[in-house]
Amino acid sequence: MDRVEVKLTHAKPRIELELLLGGDLTAEQESRLREVADRCPVHRALKGEVEISETR
Repeated sequence: MDRVEVKLTHAKPRIELELLLGGDLTAEQESRLREVADRCPVHRALKGEVEISETR
């Protein structure tokens, strides 16, 4: 892999994600990288309900 590019577009109430992986990857490697990306904490927080608490 020689490149990773993430593009996010926000249009309420939706976020569009485009994940671009560059390099000499097999279909299996690309699939596995996408699975890992789906499990990152930020991705999971955005997909689920998020509670925000503020301390002043």
